[in-house]
Formats: sequence, C-alpha cells, structure tokens
Amino acid sequence: MAFIEDTCVSLAPKFKIKEGKTVADISVHMDKMVSLVKANEPLLCNEYAFTFSADNKTFCCRESYASANGVLAHLENVGAVLGAVLETTADLIEIEVHGPAAELAKLKEPLTHLNPTFFELKTGGIRNKA
Repeated sequence: MAFIEDTCVSLAPKFKIKEGKTVADISVHMDKMVSLVKANEPLLCNEYAFTFSADNKTFCCRESYASANGVLAHLENVGAVLGAVLETTADLIEIEVHGPAAELAKLKEPLTHLNPTFFELKTGGIRNKA
C-alpha cells in the first residue's frame, strides 16, 4: 500500500434524534443522502457513512472530501434532504471541520451558519492512496 500526504477535508457533524423519532425515521433520509453522494460525488467524496450511539439517541456522519470545494458541492447536493432532517427528525448538536489551513479558509464564511469548530491539519499527515 502506498501513502500520500493527507490534504483532505473532513466533517464530523453530530446530531441528536428529536423526541418521538427513531433510527427508522432518520434512516429514510440517510438512504437518500447516500444515494445522492453515490450518484453525484464520486470524484469528490472519500468516505460517507453514519454511526449511532449505543442508546440510538445521537448519530454522527463520518465524511471526508478531496477539498473544500468537495464539501461545498456535497452540501449543495444533499442540502434539501439535510434541511428536512433538521426540520423534522434531528438537531445538529455540533460540527467539526478538519483540514489544511488553505482549505479551511475557503469554508469559514460558507459554513458560518452551522457554527463549526475548525481544526487545522498539521503537515506530515498521511492517508492511503487507494
């Protein structure tokens, strides 16, 4: 396996399922978002998956992109479905954005409404080339 310098941008949003809603309720939306990512982001998205807490009250989306442009394209791609999730099924608790300083700079203004915490990637990190 070959490694290359890690220059990806990753998001780590954490959600709380609304009172009276279940994993089944959110799963419908997740399936739609995964389908949209598969269809429209094959060259932009490195990973996209959902994880749940043991009590099924909170969940996270594990996602990373080749660049800040990939993040912005993703949010445009799934925006309508994500809006429906936030309106009916879950609340955004927090969101972290990890990546190189130059890429984070491109996201600070467009993501302001999400109140993210930014984490700057230090040089020397690696990722698998595959």
